[in-house]
Amino acid sequence: MKKIFMCVMGVALMTLGACTSKTAVQQAADQANEIVAQLQQQVENADATQVDVIAETIQQKIEELLASGDEQAAETYAAVISNYVAENVDALTDNGIVAAVTNAITNVENLPETIVETATQAAQGVKSAALTSVLNALAGGEAAVETAEDAAQNAAAEAEAAVEGAQEAVDAQVDAAKAQAEATQAAAKAQAEAAEAAAKAQAAKSIDEGAAALKKKMGVQ
Repeated sequence: MKKIFMCVMGVALMTLGACTSKTAVQQAADQANEIVAQLQQQVENADATQVDVIAETIQQKIEELLASGDEQAAETYAAVISNYVAENVDALTDNGIVAAVTNAITNVENLPETIVETATQAAQGVKSAALTSVLNALAGGEAAVETAEDAAQNAAAEAEAAVEGAQEAVDAQVDAAKAQAEATQAAAKAQAEAAEAAAKAQAAKSIDEGAAALKKKMGVQ
């Protein structure tokens, strides 16, 4: 039964892994959020050298995504960062973050026009239609992943419950068989004891009858 449990749970876990694995777009969004966290630190630290390092990382990542042919992931990566800039443009302007990030994005060669538009408008505190579209698509994808994850977890729970139910049924059958065997054994023992008692009684009776017959033959009262 343990083997059945392992097999069922194995399938459930594989289903969970398959349903919740992140797409390239979602991974790009996660990486962009890491950059956003680093930029936020520089709002307080105001380290120009570190800002340049972050900006270089942004440019290299977008170039890498475009080189791999994943334009959608590149758009998402740039959109998440541009959204942060648009929402915090005043706080990011004085320390040079807006200029550094905007230049890092727009300096990428063969950059799709939508990414250029998104970055340049974000530098002015404006969220472009393209930016909004990308963010909405990303939110929809994350919601779909959460739904799939919930479904996979429910499936795993149902599979585990089914295994536990099957185990309980087997245990009940084993207990019933054991009880039946014990009852049969007890009945057989009782029958054997009764037969033994009857045999002893019959033997005693025969002895008594034989003794009485012998006495009668010998004239003994």
